[in-house]
Amino acid sequence: MPNHIHLTYYGLTGKQPMRDFKKYTSVHIRKHLKMREEKDFLQRLNAQGNKGRVRVFKLWQSRFDDLVLTDMKTVITKINYIHDNPVRKGLVSRAKDWFYSSANDYLADKPSAISVDKDWQ
Repeated sequence: MPNHIHLTYYGLTGKQPMRDFKKYTSVHIRKHLKMREEKDFLQRLNAQGNKGRVRVFKLWQSRFDDLVLTDMKTVITKINYIHDNPVRKGLVSRAKDWFYSSANDYLADKPSAISVDKDWQ
């Protein structure tokens, strides 16, 4: 999605997996943006995290919604919701057309932009 992501994950280690995910991705995305000299984008993200006189790179919002998925029916429902989100928002006509979706892995049996482990099925 242009302004947010949906994730399902299993078995992430650590006490705060979302904090660790957000920190890891922020560091690598910032390095990538610097390497590509994306100064305007970096400036917007720095301004977003501006705390008084201290400039803070802020990619992610501080809060997130989490839900523990306890049964297979709920897992499948949530994955289908994630796949259909770009369709509901009018960004594509079919879920598998959204480049960053795992829908290709499930619906078209071809790899998506990010590798997906389907062994849980």
